[in-house]
Amino acid sequence: MLISYNWIKEFAKVDETAESLAKKLTMAGIEVSSIVKEKDDYIYDAEITPNRPDLLSMIGIAREASCITRSKFIPPKIEPFKKNIGTDIDVQIKAFSACLRYNATLMKNTEVKVSSHKITRRLNNLNINLCKKKVI
Repeated sequence: MLISYNWIKEFAKVDETAESLAKKLTMAGIEVSSIVKEKDDYIYDAEITPNRPDLLSMIGIAREASCITRSKFIPPKIEPFKKNIGTDIDVQIKAFSACLRYNATLMKNTEVKVSSHKITRRLNNLNINLCKKKVI
C-alpha cells in the first residue's frame, strides 16, 4: 500500500522526520519497505497484514501513527447526510436475520467536477490515476 507522509501529518500531529516515522511504523508491524521522495512529499510503500483492515486508509494509518508517536490525532470533519429520505426510494429488508442493517442514499442534482490541485497531486503521487474524461 502506498502511503503519503504529508497526508498522515494532516491527521496526526507527528513531530517526526519521514525516515523516523517509517522506522516506528515498521517496528509497530506496518512494514515500510521503501520511501520515495515525490516533490513535496514522501511516499511509503508498506505492507498491511490481513488482520489490520483498520490500516487500509490514510485516516487509519494516521490514527496508528498518532498512537505510536503519542501525538494528537485530528479526525477529518465529515458532514452527515440528512436523514429524511422521502418517497423517492424504498428499501425493505426481507431477510432480517441475514441483513440486520442496510443503508441507502439517494443523491440528486450532483455535479461532477475536477478535483482540487492538492487532491489530484496527492492521488497521482500514490499512483492513483484520475480519469480526465466523463465516465457514464
